[in-house]
Amino acid sequence: MDRYARVIRGREDLHDYQDDLAIPWLDENPMSALLADVGLGKAVMLATGIVDRWSLDDPPALVAAPVRVAKQTWPTEFQEWEHLAGFPLTLIRAEDDTPEIHAVYRRKYEQFYVMMKHMHSTPKEAARFSAIYAARFRDVAKQMWRAKLAKQQTPVHVIGIEQLEWLVRFWGSRWPYRTTIIDEASKLKNHRTTRWRALNSVRPYINRLHLATATPMPESEMDLFALIYLLDGGQRLGRNITKFRERFWNHNPYNFQYTLKDGADEEISGLIADICLPMRAEQYLDLEKPHFLNRYIELPDDIIDMKNRFEESYILQLGEDVMIEAINGAAMSDKLRQFSAGAVYDDEKRIHPIHDEKLDDLAQLIDELQGEPLMVAYWYQSSLARLKKRFPQATVMDKAGNCVDAWNAGKIELLLIHPASAGHGLNMQKGPGHDLCFFDIPWSRELYEQIIGRLARQGQAKVVRVWHQVVRKTIDSLVLRALADKGAGQEALFQYIMAIRRRIEARRRAA
Repeated sequence: MDRYARVIRGREDLHDYQDDLAIPWLDENPMSALLADVGLGKAVMLATGIVDRWSLDDPPALVAAPVRVAKQTWPTEFQEWEHLAGFPLTLIRAEDDTPEIHAVYRRKYEQFYVMMKHMHSTPKEAARFSAIYAARFRDVAKQMWRAKLAKQQTPVHVIGIEQLEWLVRFWGSRWPYRTTIIDEASKLKNHRTTRWRALNSVRPYINRLHLATATPMPESEMDLFALIYLLDGGQRLGRNITKFRERFWNHNPYNFQYTLKDGADEEISGLIADICLPMRAEQYLDLEKPHFLNRYIELPDDIIDMKNRFEESYILQLGEDVMIEAINGAAMSDKLRQFSAGAVYDDEKRIHPIHDEKLDDLAQLIDELQGEPLMVAYWYQSSLARLKKRFPQATVMDKAGNCVDAWNAGKIELLLIHPASAGHGLNMQKGPGHDLCFFDIPWSRELYEQIIGRLARQGQAKVVRVWHQVVRKTIDSLVLRALADKGAGQEALFQYIMAIRRRIEARRRAA
């Protein structure tokens, strides 16, 4: 049995607020906005709505989302839920590292490189001009690959919102997506962007449009104009942004600032209430219990292959000059956790980066939270170094806990914290921060619960959200399952080491 196998959840596992409230409401409101807090499960609600209405004669439904949400969150939902798993999904993605695209690039690069060498170019010149030459063919290949994927006859197409303009140009008036979903729709808050204009141009061909976001107005109610216009063509808030401002805002000509008129917020809310479903975590989740959420991350195939070879041989080969060896099962377990995080120590404690997938996913989570404070738990100093480099605005928790007051005052947007520094007595629940993300997932149940307890304690006014960054097909899944069963962490570690030893013995006997 694959120790990394996925758990398929059934429809009965949906929350009541999902299956009894949101999904029927979406069905009854074909042009609507789902304003659900991060972590309430927007994707599974919207996906269930798609499959509930699907029939064999229907054209594909479209989901446009930020690239990492499109690449990982939506495919994951269709893989993990039993009632979604039978519906094929096409991810319209053509990037430089797509195998088919990269193969075109390498072939053209090598052909031109040989030609340049015959012309007596230096290796540096040959490499430079070959890269420029091959890049042109790569761009054409990307366009052709996207076009091929866009024509796939599957029930659901998913595309990065950054490619939405391309998709509109590709289909034009032949736009096939009668059902269109925009996940993280705050990306369309500005009606002047080419992205917004592209979607609005195909709006007449859409019968069902759902905009999903936790932050419909990240800056002010003015952000609502573009979103609502997409849904109703200007019926509720008007067809002109200038008149919208004149109706609901006071304008200061000296500092060019707009301020809402008295009562305008209530009037705007009343106008759009029939097509918006706001869902706040505090309405549907128990304040006294943390809400646990997994962010599944896929590694490229070559990185997974590297990890598999490491597990089998106990030797991690990085390029020609770097070879890292795990001397026993316990060391292997530790290095595999480092591998999942994205960087591995060698024997001299030098850090060797391998991938940035967790860092990229964390950047996406920060974007989704739209300025809400986030606490990030790390275990390895290599993780801390990489986190500080990627997010220079972050504050690191000191051993004395001197930054607790600043956290509670809402002055820290991103706090990096080691479980060992989150000891008893640190009350960090008094401010706006209620999100904790485990960048490195610890084996220790005690330290795991202890750091969660800094936020989930008496006086917390919001549902605490605990995010796990879980890299698929790695030890992350094993550690997470061990934490789910109190006291099982040590036993899981022992079993893991014993399994590795059995593979070693089997290879030894076979030799």
